[in-house]
Amino acid sequence: AYIGFADADDVIEPLIYEKLYEEMISRNADIVSAAIREIYSGNIIEIRTNDRDLPILSGREAACNMLRYQGGIRTVVWDKLYRADLLKDIRFREGCVYGEDTLFNFQAMMSCSRYSRIPYVGYTYDHTASSVTGRRFNSAVMSNVRIVYKMAQYCAADCDDADTAELQEAVNQYRITIYRQIFHKLLIEGDYRNRNKEEYLELKTAALSVDRQFVKKYLSVKDYIQWLLYLYWPDMFLKINRIHHRD
Repeated sequence: AYIGFADADDVIEPLIYEKLYEEMISRNADIVSAAIREIYSGNIIEIRTNDRDLPILSGREAACNMLRYQGGIRTVVWDKLYRADLLKDIRFREGCVYGEDTLFNFQAMMSCSRYSRIPYVGYTYDHTASSVTGRRFNSAVMSNVRIVYKMAQYCAADCDDADTAELQEAVNQYRITIYRQIFHKLLIEGDYRNRNKEEYLELKTAALSVDRQFVKKYLSVKDYIQWLLYLYWPDMFLKINRIHHRD
């Protein structure tokens, strides 16, 4: 048995599951992903395709590529076909608005032996329905903070020593990327002193749990200074940001 997912607002090409299934059988894969098309307000903004004859990846390799935004492996579930027995103990996290696909895929890839990709553009994702209007920080995005922290805990506790280092590095890179995005959004659009104080403190605690030497290694000098401003001098970050936008 095999399992695929789709969003109600999107478009599935008629042959997508046939193509994914054929690839899964011919290459004995556990997970296969297709290429996608993205649209916004009715206009195609990007076609994210895959090269032909891509090598088979292990699940750990696929997870690293996904977290590093490499090789056309996306964090979403709707461009993929999964072998059903791979998912028997994996469930979407209840109450999680952001990041649930990432954790689901991460867990599936940890059980996956062979991951493959096909160049067929089989899915059209419509950003229009999921776009967020307004300039106010949404507290629901904090679920993403908990998701990436959970992945880091998994690496620390459950990975074999031989496989841990590269996966931990990929998870930490992804954590830093997510934390920076949320810090920026929270400080610019939210109210970190009052209305969003709890979210800011939770995010700060999560960010401080990332080894500082790794942060310095991964970020440029400019981005590392901004990281320190997020953590210790948010008022200064806001002041600099206002000056930058005035200029």
